[in-house]
Amino acid sequence: MIASFLTWLGDATMLAVFGVAALLSLMIATWWGELAGIRPHRDKSGLGGFAAIYLFFAMRWLLLAPLVVVGASPFVAWPWSLLAHALLGVASVQLFGRGLALVLQDRFVPLWLGLLGAVVLPAPALWLGADVVHLPCFDAPLVPVAGLLLLHAWGFWHRRRERFRPDPAPAPSEVVDTDRGGR
Repeated sequence: MIASFLTWLGDATMLAVFGVAALLSLMIATWWGELAGIRPHRDKSGLGGFAAIYLFFAMRWLLLAPLVVVGASPFVAWPWSLLAHALLGVASVQLFGRGLALVLQDRFVPLWLGLLGAVVLPAPALWLGADVVHLPCFDAPLVPVAGLLLLHAWGFWHRRRERFRPDPAPAPSEVVDTDRGGR
C-alpha cells in the first residue's frame, strides 16, 4: 500500500515538474516572438523587461534537467545527457542575447533565429521529459510533444505578428479651418 502510494507520489511529482517546465517553456517561446516582433527604429524603453527571461531560462533548465537525465538513461550515460542539456541551454541563452543585440542595433530578428530558440532548442528536453512522464493515454510521447511544440510555434507566431499590424492613426490635429470664416 505504501509502495504504491510512493510510486503514485513520484509520478505525480514528475508530472507536476514537467508541467511547470512546459509552461515556462511556452512563456519563453512567446518572449521569443515578442523579441522577433519588435520593429526597427521604434521605442526600446521596454527592453529592460527582457532581463527576467534569463531567470526563466534557468528555471526551465533546472526543472527539465532531472527528467532529461532519467529519460536519456537508456541511451547514454547521465553525464553526457546532462552536458548536452547544458549546451542546449547555453545556446538558447546566447541566441536570445544575439536577438536582443539585433534589436538594439535597429535590425529585425530573423525568423530562423526566433524559431530556433522558441521551438527547436527546447524540443529534445521536452521530448525526454514527456517520455519520463509517459502519460498513460499515449504509448509514445510523439503526440503530446508535437502538440506542445505546436503550441510553442503558435505562441511565437502570435507575438511576432505584432510587427505587421498597421501603425495607429495619428492624433487629430487642432488646426483651425480659416476657409470657413473661423477667427
